[in-house]
Amino acid sequence: MLYGGTTGMVRLYDTKERRVVKEICTESSSSNNQRVLCICCSPLGTNFVTSTSIGEGGQLCLWDMKTLTMEIGNSAAVPVLDIGGHNKPVNTVDWSAAMESSTCICGTVDGRVIVSTLLNQ
Repeated sequence: MLYGGTTGMVRLYDTKERRVVKEICTESSSSNNQRVLCICCSPLGTNFVTSTSIGEGGQLCLWDMKTLTMEIGNSAAVPVLDIGGHNKPVNTVDWSAAMESSTCICGTVDGRVIVSTLLNQ
């Protein structure tokens, strides 16, 4: 299970072992006011998207699950794609359930809905 919060950290939790097995520092989580607003996993389980906010701004990133190792404190994971077009924090993300999908839909705090491609261009 993936979860995040007001610290700007994303944590991978093993529900069988009942412990955190991985902590991922989002790009600017050294900022005191960064929050993880939303996490959404791909239908295939190979990637996940995080939405973070820093003050009035926000960032939406696609992460590669293959780069994650099961060690606490290893922050080697890096976003593979920074999805632009968001001037306000993204508070909801949904991934298309179609196999091999490269599309996600994001809703921002100012009421905008944006359809984004997750393909590097």
